[in-house]
Amino acid sequence: MHFSSPRAKFSFSDFVHYSPSSEELIFGIDAIKFSGNRLKRVKQTKFLGVIIDEKLNWNSHITYLGKKVSSTIGSLWDMRRIINDKIRTSVYNALVNSHLSYGISVWGTAASETKLQKLFVLQKKCLRNLFNIKKIDKHIKGHTKRIFNENGILTIHNLCNYFTLTCIANLRLTETPSYLFNLLHIDHAKQRIYVPILSTNHYMSNFLYHGPKLWNLLLPFIKDKAYNLPSTIEQYKTRYKKFLLRMQSDDSDDNWISSNFNVDKYLVKIKHDPYFIENMRNTALSTVTSILFTD
Repeated sequence: MHFSSPRAKFSFSDFVHYSPSSEELIFGIDAIKFSGNRLKRVKQTKFLGVIIDEKLNWNSHITYLGKKVSSTIGSLWDMRRIINDKIRTSVYNALVNSHLSYGISVWGTAASETKLQKLFVLQKKCLRNLFNIKKIDKHIKGHTKRIFNENGILTIHNLCNYFTLTCIANLRLTETPSYLFNLLHIDHAKQRIYVPILSTNHYMSNFLYHGPKLWNLLLPFIKDKAYNLPSTIEQYKTRYKKFLLRMQSDDSDDNWISSNFNVDKYLVKIKHDPYFIENMRNTALSTVTSILFTD
């Protein structure tokens, strides 16, 4: 199916009809035509590198990503002896992170913890091979937490947090695209964004819920010593990543805990941490913020 314009030619051959439930679709939905040609209804299709399915649960895309990342594991093992430490992170970013981070603020906010965990397991396999992390013993694999944090590599959970936050920050700074910016209800006096009140987890699994929620949670942590917000997207990126890496490195190097991946849980933990509270009091906030916010 072709649509012609003076500047471009587009090809259409199929369509996906979104239906969140298992109920039958409305009568006649299979008979869509474009310029007199009938389009084929499919359960999923690839658009701009992302697989969109008729349930919008992103299972197909996550499965695709899993296969994509899995295909690099052997290559990373072969490369471990011939590349030096200085470029290992660059290799990881090129072969693995580039795939995982693409579009993650959309599909990642809708993915369940179970789905993200499968990709996290693959992340760890990639790093064990690339950084030649040996087993602790016959039945225990080598720990990857130190490698993640020393090399500034975010887990799949925090990649989602990071790109969701930076997307919101970019919307605040540029107010574009306008159709998306206009969906944000901003309290300019408090610099907060209204978080929709939703009744079920199903409706919370999207960018427009998670984005404002994360923005509000991290708002006190990204301001400078004069309590001003960053003025550039680069500053936002730096401060968000430093916060997430600090959260990700919490606790011991040989143990991942839920607050390494979840901003809500991490903030609850440090709020009740006597050492953290005392440190905040003694340093009058400035030293703590300098650790987090130096650009």
